[in-house]
Amino acid sequence: MMFPRFLKNIERIAQFNAHKNQVSWSKLYNVYSTVRCYQNGRFVCSSRHWSQSPTRVFGNRVSKAMKNEAQKALFDYLHHTRTLSFVDAEHISKNSPSFVLSLLSKIDDTRKEDISRSLAKFFRYNPINEFEPFLESLGLRPSEISRFLQRDLVLLSDDGVMFVNFHVLCYYGIPRGKIGRMYKEAREIFGYENGVLASKLEAYESLVLSKTTVIKVVTCCPLLLVGGIDGKHITGAGFLRQWSFLIRLGLKRKS
Repeated sequence: MMFPRFLKNIERIAQFNAHKNQVSWSKLYNVYSTVRCYQNGRFVCSSRHWSQSPTRVFGNRVSKAMKNEAQKALFDYLHHTRTLSFVDAEHISKNSPSFVLSLLSKIDDTRKEDISRSLAKFFRYNPINEFEPFLESLGLRPSEISRFLQRDLVLLSDDGVMFVNFHVLCYYGIPRGKIGRMYKEAREIFGYENGVLASKLEAYESLVLSKTTVIKVVTCCPLLLVGGIDGKHITGAGFLRQWSFLIRLGLKRKS
């Protein structure tokens, strides 16, 4: 009985000190989590993803300039430290607003001129789960992301096969912001061996379909990329009716 009461007191002290700006809430939460993990006899503290950790509450509204500085710091980290390509790092940093806000809430210095320096220091001592901003940048809602996170996958390079298939879709012309739906509805396609996904896209295109049509259909019905493609059985009027229906379905789902 005494230990839970002790944990509760730590939490109250953390909230009080964070409010008084004596110590950052994130640092105190690390202590609280460590003690809690020790009680449970494990080192993986929580099933919640990184950006859902308790954070310091802003007293003032977050300005656009602050967000821009945080985006720039995230880009620098992803591109220069984690060596993601310029295009990947730029897209992730500019299209993960919820994650960027969570970064801002974890630093003490929120003046525009201090944000980049504070976040650079934060990244050095607090590795982030790169899948969180990545999945958000693909169009997934923050509330959907946690069910796709795995404890043993933190860096995008930890799942190189997924990242290769993601780039196959990008290079084919599928908008990055629509790949999130594909990841959510047909995750199997992100586990294909090298060359498989590209061959499936090319197979549909070989059925006298334009690349634009293929992109529209597979983004609205990604399960079409799961399993085999038999050109002998999808030809003629029946084939055209099926694809016309799928295109209309995709337009209806977008509206």
